[in-house]
Amino acid sequence: MNVHRDFEIISRAWQRFVDNGELFGGISPLILRSWIRSKNNQVSRCQSVENLYYLNNDKLEDLQRAYKDLREAAGITVTRLKESLYNHDLAVLLSDPEGNILDVFHTRDGSDALKGFRPGLTLAENLAGTNCIGLSALDKDQVSVWGAEHYNSLWHRLFGEAAPIITKEGDLKGIIALIGNIADKQTSFNNIVYLSALSIEDQLEIWEYKKMTDLEKSVFGVTKKVAFSDLRGEDRKWKDIIKLAKRASEGEGNLYITGAKGTGKESLARAIHFQNSNSPFITYDCEKHNNDNLLLIKALEMSQKGALYLKNVNYLTKKEQSTLLKASKQKTFVDVYGKTKERKFRFFASSIVNMEKMVNERLFDQDLYYRLSGHHILIPPLQERIGDLECLVNYRLETLIGTKKSTMLEVTDEAWTKLKNHSWPGNVTELFWTLDQALEKIEGNTVIDGKHILVGGSEK
Repeated sequence: MNVHRDFEIISRAWQRFVDNGELFGGISPLILRSWIRSKNNQVSRCQSVENLYYLNNDKLEDLQRAYKDLREAAGITVTRLKESLYNHDLAVLLSDPEGNILDVFHTRDGSDALKGFRPGLTLAENLAGTNCIGLSALDKDQVSVWGAEHYNSLWHRLFGEAAPIITKEGDLKGIIALIGNIADKQTSFNNIVYLSALSIEDQLEIWEYKKMTDLEKSVFGVTKKVAFSDLRGEDRKWKDIIKLAKRASEGEGNLYITGAKGTGKESLARAIHFQNSNSPFITYDCEKHNNDNLLLIKALEMSQKGALYLKNVNYLTKKEQSTLLKASKQKTFVDVYGKTKERKFRFFASSIVNMEKMVNERLFDQDLYYRLSGHHILIPPLQERIGDLECLVNYRLETLIGTKKSTMLEVTDEAWTKLKNHSWPGNVTELFWTLDQALEKIEGNTVIDGKHILVGGSEK
């Protein structure tokens, strides 16, 4: 490559274009189209460093916080880049999808020509003209811009290699770029930038998985799988419910589950979901996270290709209802970065109150209610299926201490009498808690007696 000759050819072509709008055949169509857009946008062809577009500090800090995951994912890759390129005077740039520079790393102290590249610099094509990051943001592809191919003459002695960072969903997350003097350009830089983008994409996936796991544990709860075989019961009403649930597991429609507190609404929803799927099941407690629309949006993101369970749906605020109505009706939602995404998950919802009454009183959006309640399952209280008590007791004891040890336990007649005579206002949840307490009280013995059964808030 004759650097001097090519530089002169491109420089003359650039000069003719900016002066007269003349298009020169030796310039790539990608660059020519960018020059035309830059001219139409009235981008200055000879901006100084002082006249470049920089975000103010507050806006930059907001962006850096918003793209914390991208910056952390890029950290390992950038460190390796700096180590492998220490013989060259280069700047490694990381930008958001709009071309705003989030971080800049210099392999050396940085020459004067690279001083203008600092966090906050905006390299969007409509503001900065033809450059590798601006073009990569537009085309979502790897781009090389060399010398006078830059629309701004300030960068005519520089080259730029940029590659997009794409998420597993196919969205543009950011851009990684190498900037340096044209005399230092190496053919290998093109491949280095490409591999760096792939490396960051891999790190992003790891970071996203870790973040999802942490968020599930701290906010949405661990994704616990439940099978229909875990939902014990011989009562006719319960068997009818399981039939309905299995039928619902074969479809993709939304499901609304009602019943008193502690009847097992979430467990039934999980069994329906995991019957034919291993995809995420995200629980969003509308009462616990009431009026936190941002967290709800994050729950929507995490539920992609899986299911979102809206627990205590009656506590949704008007704003949250609006967010969910759009996701249900238009099958799209706006993520935390302001991007519209297609919804690819199923809704499960539950409540312990009369939602139709809330709809009539205009406390809950009618359209959203009917969309969430495509299929409706009502779980009766434990008092109405008391015949399942023995089955549930045995299952809980097996779960707590194992099948073999549970067969060695003796539940006395007095204990059974107390269990059967109690009304169980807290339903299955209260029953399981009572058995947990009883096991603690026997302290390793093999007999559960009446005195070990704590019901109604006191020992009797």
